[in-house]
Amino acid sequence: MIPAEKVEQLHFFESNNPVWAANAVAIGLTAAPATAFATLTNAARSASDGTQNPCNAAKAATVTQDAALNNARLNAADLIRVITGVVEQQANLATVYAPAQIPPARSAHIGPRARQAHRHDRGPGAQRRDHAALKGHERCAQRGHVFLDQAQAER
Repeated sequence: MIPAEKVEQLHFFESNNPVWAANAVAIGLTAAPATAFATLTNAARSASDGTQNPCNAAKAATVTQDAALNNARLNAADLIRVITGVVEQQANLATVYAPAQIPPARSAHIGPRARQAHRHDRGPGAQRRDHAALKGHERCAQRGHVFLDQAQAER
């Protein structure tokens, strides 16, 4: 009869409290238990409201945190792209990666051909996807991917 969920319990208590207080004698209660139930129902409402305010504040703080982390992540990705661009100009990769305190890019140990753009061509009507091969160049070649020259890749 009493609901299992907390919110439903509170609604049940709040809806029955005035009815039970008004009809206490007719339903076999005395004024004292009906008054005690009213006091307990009010205390439950206050406690519930007390938990909702911090929950709402925590939700708002979480949204703010997520937005801040997303902005920082996007900015860090931009900075890492700049750093990786500088690395490609250096003979010694450690001169850039070590002071930046980031691990070398996966393609750093593979020759320039691994960075060559290629197309995934999966037959007529299939979606084509051009991208720079960062890793697994040999796997792509084994799968019959068509490699483009640099001029085609930039288009």
